[in-house]
Amino acid sequence: KPSPQRVAMQGFMRQKLAASQGLLEGLTLERFPQVQKSALVLRKMTQTNAWSSSKNVMYQEAMTNYQANLDQLWAAASENNLNLAVAAYTRVTHNCVDCHRIVRAEQVPQLKP
Repeated sequence: KPSPQRVAMQGFMRQKLAASQGLLEGLTLERFPQVQKSALVLRKMTQTNAWSSSKNVMYQEAMTNYQANLDQLWAAASENNLNLAVAAYTRVTHNCVDCHRIVRAEQVPQLKP
């Protein structure tokens, strides 16, 4: 049976997924206010304790990059610049994959990134 902490984290990650889907929808339909809103939701989520509890240097670096790329995505959307927004979105997605790889490696030590 999953721990209460794990259940809470799964809910948190589902919220993150919903905001990420909002980014993709906003980009594909060129709804820049939606992109801005979703980027802001994700950026605020990075300021919770769940994100800052890891002492892993690689994770902290990946998180810093993720935050910077979300900021760039928000800025590109505020300028209605689809090309820059898509480029930033690609970096954000890459950051997500990197962070999850790092977390999995911590949970299962034989999976080194």
